[in-house]
Amino acid sequence: MLVFFVKGGVQILVAMGTFSAGTVFGVVPPWMTNLASMNGKTIGLPIPPVVIIWIVASIIIIVGLRLTKWGRHLYALGGSRLSSSRLSISERGYWIGAYVISGFFAALTGALLLGWSGGGFVGAGDIYLFTTIAAVVIGGTSLLGGYGGYGLSVIGVLILQIVTTVLIGWGLSWEAQQFILGLLIIPMVALYARSPHIRSQI
Repeated sequence: MLVFFVKGGVQILVAMGTFSAGTVFGVVPPWMTNLASMNGKTIGLPIPPVVIIWIVASIIIIVGLRLTKWGRHLYALGGSRLSSSRLSISERGYWIGAYVISGFFAALTGALLLGWSGGGFVGAGDIYLFTTIAAVVIGGTSLLGGYGGYGLSVIGVLILQIVTTVLIGWGLSWEAQQFILGLLIIPMVALYARSPHIRSQI
């Protein structure tokens, strides 16, 4: 709900004094386009800069979650809020930190998306909202907390890409693809909910 509130507010501000209601397609600067282009090169190598950025970000996230005290405490908080409070783990501090980090990487991803598409508008990322959730769930990360990781989400992205390619090959529409992905998510969420440490929190 908060996401739609903020998005609507941004669109209202952008629409002030225009005739396009904030849906104007803005052109991004050339350097951003080159950064996100799949035809670009990195230090003379035939590797797009966006791929290098993704690999570096993935390593930082995986190491941060698995090998640091902050990451272990975050997993503990997702697994059991009661146990975490008894270990003097600051719930508010970790939630704020998690949202700040999430916001940073969301902004980075949005910038790369705009560079890849060559322009943007307020609804540029709408088609990816459900896809990202599907990738996380398919990768084995519990939406209820306590289990998973970014490495698993990367695997989920690769699996989702294969599934999507097959569905497109079958000639299914985008709506039908979303429906099938939803059918994949429902049983996996139901399975996670049966986990003992999850049931103790519900």
